[in-house]
Amino acid sequence: MKKGLNILIYCLALFSCAKFHYHDITDGHKTYVNVVMTVQEDVDSFSADFKTGLLYDWDELRYGKIDDYNVDTVLCKIFNESLEIVDEIEIALGKEKALKIEYPNLYNMLIYNKTYSTKYSFNGLKYNCEVGYLGKEPSFNFTEQYGVINQCEKQYTVYERDLFSVFDENKIETYEKSIEKDGTVTFYCYDSVLLAQISFVYLVQIIIHDDDKEIPMLVTSCDYIGISGVAEMAEMFEKKNGIYKGVIELNDIKPLQFREDYAVCCSKLITYGLPSKKESSWGESQKCEIGLQFSLSNGTVKRGKVSAARKFIEKPKGGIITVAVNNSDIYKSSDYQNNGMDVDVEQWDEYVFDILF
Repeated sequence: MKKGLNILIYCLALFSCAKFHYHDITDGHKTYVNVVMTVQEDVDSFSADFKTGLLYDWDELRYGKIDDYNVDTVLCKIFNESLEIVDEIEIALGKEKALKIEYPNLYNMLIYNKTYSTKYSFNGLKYNCEVGYLGKEPSFNFTEQYGVINQCEKQYTVYERDLFSVFDENKIETYEKSIEKDGTVTFYCYDSVLLAQISFVYLVQIIIHDDDKEIPMLVTSCDYIGISGVAEMAEMFEKKNGIYKGVIELNDIKPLQFREDYAVCCSKLITYGLPSKKESSWGESQKCEIGLQFSLSNGTVKRGKVSAARKFIEKPKGGIITVAVNNSDIYKSSDYQNNGMDVDVEQWDEYVFDILF
């Protein structure tokens, strides 16, 4: 089989409105296009910066890589024009896979990497992926309360509309073809698609600034980081997050590292990001908060929260989320007593200070 066409699609939306008037090349016989698919990663979607501004000394031998692609096989679901699933195949990343479909029918393809615990649902108009709620409330008083959700798995997807619109219909007869005894004609075309991310890796970096030398630095550990108001699901056709929100609780928080003027800890988060906006406008008014709990050497536990919506808006493809609070604010805040009653948590002001990165 010779290659007839090798197309690399950089912008799928460019083809979504294309209209074609097919001329008859069938001679009354069935005609197929044997599309040889190659799936690759979209390098431009992996643009998160995990170096600039990272104060924590992340030991990859102990904690693992901050981010990696880690995909070897993808699923390809083929839909007809009515968005009914007509076939499904597996494709090894970077390897060719033949897909034989009837010409000139239009097809849509959704390609995504295989996952272990992500839930998928399809209602004929939307193909959703979701992390699922854990059936419990967060152990923290956020301004707006949502249920606790799982972290995302690393997810990548691409959706091709109207498959034949990526091929030049006027040249299809010039492609390599084979003719069966019954007159069936098969043309051979090549298509290469790019997977883009729909879930993103963040490093949540907590800095405790030693702002007052008269006040001792008593924090010994960060025991809890919670992120409230992040998306629970995403729609895979449009790569658009749903409106349902949840709280992701991070318990794998790396130990504090102490420097001359501050202490810093860190944890890793995988999320779809912020939910899609409703009809009303929003920005910082959307309640996305980071909740923190610190243990102190004097036996007390301190809790506080800061706004985080703007940070996620500024870094939609992942990266470093830095929260800096003053040690004096932690020291002076009310002690948290875990006596089974609801308690208020302090609304800490985030402190911005100069550190040579």
